[in-house]
Amino acid sequence: MCRLSQSLRDALSGELMSRYCPKLSLPPMPHTSTLTFCRVALPSSLLSYSEGHMIIDGYSGGLSAELNKLKSIARLYFSECSITCPGLQDITCLESVKVKDCPNLFRWPIEAAHTIRPFPASLKELKIKGESGMQSMVLLSNLTCLTSLKLVDCENLTMDGFNPLIRVNLDDLMVYNTDKCLGRSVSADMFSELAGARTNLSLPTGSFRLRLLKVDCISAVLVAPICTLLAATLEVLIFIHDQRAESFTGEEERALELLTSLKFFTVRNCPNLPSLPQGLYSLPSLQQIVVGCCPQVQSLPKGPFPTSLKALRATGCSPELQEQIEKLEGSLPGFDTDSE
Repeated sequence: MCRLSQSLRDALSGELMSRYCPKLSLPPMPHTSTLTFCRVALPSSLLSYSEGHMIIDGYSGGLSAELNKLKSIARLYFSECSITCPGLQDITCLESVKVKDCPNLFRWPIEAAHTIRPFPASLKELKIKGESGMQSMVLLSNLTCLTSLKLVDCENLTMDGFNPLIRVNLDDLMVYNTDKCLGRSVSADMFSELAGARTNLSLPTGSFRLRLLKVDCISAVLVAPICTLLAATLEVLIFIHDQRAESFTGEEERALELLTSLKFFTVRNCPNLPSLPQGLYSLPSLQQIVVGCCPQVQSLPKGPFPTSLKALRATGCSPELQEQIEKLEGSLPGFDTDSE
């Protein structure tokens, strides 16, 4: 079978399935606005739609212009696609978009990128990884309903057009580069903009509702203006892939102590960091400390543990730190020290 006939397409009652038909030529998907179920599977690609959830994996067909016909899409996942998406702003039911390794999905001319808002303002979750074609935060400037935002390895992303109000409803914010893209820190640029907005827009203390923060720049977050905004709600703080950090400065230590709601603190893949912040033990709500792949960290902070602390874990760290943690197992009954 090499082609899906027009008569068959016209007869579709809302469902379509094709599997392992490598010579089948499909017209632009998803064929009809009444589609309720669709699955087109090949060994290297998948297009699936069911119950408002669409997966587009390894796809290069004529799809992008047809997406807006499916008004009932609530969750959309792109992975390793070579298509360019003109925009999803007309899909008003869309709540979640996840994009992984699709370098051309947001690749528009620079002049067009300043006017396009590719997502509906109602979007609540956006996760983008490995998107080198995304060059400006202006693309997200209308997303003030977001509760979760994740931007990983978006190495060319600038803060041009950044709207600080996109953080109003955020519960989770994850912005970092991995070992693949360590040339610059997008999170550093973002928090620099937020610090400026706090002054210029007079953002009041408590205007953030952020619960989880995962970034690759310690120095951008541990400043008093930012930590003051985060203090009331932030429970999880993760620093990851910060190659630049070589110490915690006095200013950073004092800013960290403002985070009185913090329960979980993690540093991971920070190879040049020689120590943990001494102010950790002064945090009244702290329950868990995790250190991963930080070989230069030689010891735990000095001073008594806070009574709230229940677990301390380390993986891929120095023998000295591992030995200290192992000794805690005998001295603190019930204390969780799952180290490797």
